[in-house]
Amino acid sequence: MTIILYNPKSRLGNNQKLLHKIETMIRNQGDAVVLKNVLTIGDTDGFLEQFKATDRFVIVGGDGTLHQLVNAINIHQVSQDVTMVQAGTGNDFLRSLKSKDTLISIKQSLMDLPHVVHQDKKQYFINGVGIGLDGYVGHIVDESRIKKSKLGFFKATLKGLASFQPIQMTLKMQDQHLEIKKTWFVAVMHSAYFGGGMKIAPNASRSSKTLEVVVVKDCPKWLLFIIFPTIYLGWHKIFKSYVEFYQTQEINISTTKKTYAQF
Repeated sequence: MTIILYNPKSRLGNNQKLLHKIETMIRNQGDAVVLKNVLTIGDTDGFLEQFKATDRFVIVGGDGTLHQLVNAINIHQVSQDVTMVQAGTGNDFLRSLKSKDTLISIKQSLMDLPHVVHQDKKQYFINGVGIGLDGYVGHIVDESRIKKSKLGFFKATLKGLASFQPIQMTLKMQDQHLEIKKTWFVAVMHSAYFGGGMKIAPNASRSSKTLEVVVVKDCPKWLLFIIFPTIYLGWHKIFKSYVEFYQTQEINISTTKKTYAQF
């Protein structure tokens, strides 16, 4: 049996045709199909107990759907195979796996995810954590009428660049302590990509426990408008005076005033 987990809000709710296509494809292979809206899963333990180890899960959604699931279900308690169909807005998680399959196996990539603790709440993250401008852009997308698409993210970033002011941050890593007075943003990455294909952390790897920390600092605002498009290709690393990269397994970040964060 195949259990299709879908998010009706993923990709602005326009996944019905894709959902039907995947369901039909699996049924034509002779397998029974159960559809389950991830927003209606309450008792996760009870939900998992309904199925046999020989069944499989297919997730139809994007990064937001997957983030919700990994923080609701202990992947180590899932005996079934877990695959995913690219059906979100950003799809940075699947982009990092570099697979051309329709159903992409993802279980192994979820087994040892990093986590963040904020206000005593622990959350696993699948791609990265952004603090500062990155978090502010996510806030703009969530709170405005801007569509959650690549173009929408681009527009939100331009809007964020125009109004966000850099802040002072303190970064404590395993062997380094940084005090940065004019920080635009810090991204702590488990994957190379964020923001729908922006290659922010070119050296980040899912197969490693080491995180790549990207710091954008001390940069005049006009230059940020030039740096920003280069991130899509990972070329921002040439701006060495303003963009710095660090490798660490643990990091503590504090700010002198409240700011935005995105997981």
